[in-house]
Amino acid sequence: MGNPRLVHFNFADNGADPQAGVTLGPDGNFYGTAYQGGTSNAGTVFEVTINGTLTTLVNFTNVNGANPRASLSLGPDGNFYGTTYQYPMSPKPFSTHNDSMAFNFSFAVAGPCPALTKL
Repeated sequence: MGNPRLVHFNFADNGADPQAGVTLGPDGNFYGTAYQGGTSNAGTVFEVTINGTLTTLVNFTNVNGANPRASLSLGPDGNFYGTTYQYPMSPKPFSTHNDSMAFNFSFAVAGPCPALTKL
């Protein structure tokens, strides 16, 4: 069955602290979320190939959501669906209330990073 492959999350580039499992995509790669890290330290959506190559697909920025905690779901329409723990960052500097966000995305395998759509 081959040697197992390990994936290293380095925080700044590709996220950190994945808290959920990965989802098998129709292309044979695995997709998941990291709770922290990425360009804004707000988490990422990532892809892992069967060879262990890790690619960041989405960086959460606190504007498009933050801190995903759950795995992605693949819908019958071919889109991935997921949630973030926070969206958006509160405009009030001392507010403790943050809303969660549901999102979906689709992408071409060789295309640019996908855009998130708030559901």
